[in-house]
Amino acid sequence: MIHTTLQNGIKVIVADETHPWPKELKKRIDAVISPDWSKGYLAYGDEIYCCQAPEDHIIVHELVHIQQQKEIGLEEWWDRWLLDTAFRLSQEIPAYHEQYSFLRSQGMDRNTLHRILYQMASFISGKEYGYLIPHGEAMERIKNNLV
Repeated sequence: MIHTTLQNGIKVIVADETHPWPKELKKRIDAVISPDWSKGYLAYGDEIYCCQAPEDHIIVHELVHIQQQKEIGLEEWWDRWLLDTAFRLSQEIPAYHEQYSFLRSQGMDRNTLHRILYQMASFISGKEYGYLIPHGEAMERIKNNLV
């Protein structure tokens, strides 16, 4: 298990047998979204759970969710995120936008940045998030933070 604490006190945990994904939440995600979903990343309270050590841009994305959870309340946020696709979209667009903006600020070349934006939009428009919106619309909304 890799366990890191960021300057703001947030813990980044690569989940394994000794520090698994939050059990009840994982059951709910598996039931509502997909059993394969835990191969990704999630923010839960002051912890970011990962399938592998995350790159900085992933942490940026998850930090947006941590702030959203603080504003709404942890359990209410997860209840709504799991059950309300409009809410899920309203939370993912700003998180992906911040992630995209972070990558852009790092001087990434535009072709690589476009490929990553394409992949982000594929998540929002695909199975991972429940086919929320068409791919082209997802790209536009992430790029311009159109919630």
